[in-house]
Amino acid sequence: DGRLTPMDDEDAETVEEFESDEEEDEEELSCLDEVDKRLSFSGQVIVLLMVPVALLIIFSGINFSKTVSTLQYFQDHKDVLINLGACQHKIMFERGRSSQYSGNPGEETKANMDAARLLTDAPCAALVASAHKADDPAVAAFMYNDVRKWLHDLTVTRYAIDDHDIETLDQLHFFNNMVFFIDKQRGFFANVAVLETVAKTIVELKFAWQAANALGHSRATGASVLALRDKGLDPKLADELSRTGASYFAAQGQFLQIASAQGREFHRQTAGGEIGQRAELYLDGLMKDAVGYNVSKSEWFDTLTAALSGRTAFDVEVIDRAVRSLGLEVLVQSIQLVVVILVSGLSAVFI
Repeated sequence: DGRLTPMDDEDAETVEEFESDEEEDEEELSCLDEVDKRLSFSGQVIVLLMVPVALLIIFSGINFSKTVSTLQYFQDHKDVLINLGACQHKIMFERGRSSQYSGNPGEETKANMDAARLLTDAPCAALVASAHKADDPAVAAFMYNDVRKWLHDLTVTRYAIDDHDIETLDQLHFFNNMVFFIDKQRGFFANVAVLETVAKTIVELKFAWQAANALGHSRATGASVLALRDKGLDPKLADELSRTGASYFAAQGQFLQIASAQGREFHRQTAGGEIGQRAELYLDGLMKDAVGYNVSKSEWFDTLTAALSGRTAFDVEVIDRAVRSLGLEVLVQSIQLVVVILVSGLSAVFI
């Protein structure tokens, strides 16, 4: 009849169950919303974290690759660098013996010069062999073009010296050009070391090379001065000695300023000990008074040769130190790269 009737017990239970279901649905929806919010926030955090982490991994990988590449380069070219240095020192030795022979021809000076030539030929052959092992196009081009040319020129100059068909100063300039050429090549192979780990070591090595070159040049010029001073001092040779001696003291001073404590100590033990100090004393004395300074030709040459021999050992030690530093850097960077990857992975999991 259209009138509302009171609910019986069964209807009341139905309404209560319906309302209870609605409350449960609302709670479930609220929980789902909360989960969605949390997931959304976590995702944002992960994204925010992963972008810099990804960049860190990329840059770490690039640095690691660069260090490994430089280490590999040094390992491949270590023998080339060492043999270039050995060639340079022996050519400087031959330069001095040749100057002695030209200034005072005789059986003894000729025998000394021939022995020096044999000493030069050995590292030149080792240089060619090590360059072939390096299997590098740049090294191959250097060997087959430049080295073959200066070895040919060396042979021609030797014949001219034997025949007394070249002036003393001209032969000095030829040997000096060879020395500077080798120094340029050593710089070319060493310049790949742009990493901070070995950059300072390479700069140290370059100043040591400059000092050794100037000392070797001074040895040869001084030998010529001493051989000829009884006949009258040649002003050109005296000027050359002053120039090369000043170059040595300048390069040596720069080396001692920038060298590491390890480098200075090794230099002191090899090239800078008593023999090195005596060589500097002789050089300074002859520069100041080329005619009156009391030192024999043999004492001059033997003392400066001993000082230069110590510098050869220093070259090898510095190159080995660069390789060791690079190896340590590779190990450290590989550990850092693994740690970054692990941390980034664990962060993503726990977030």
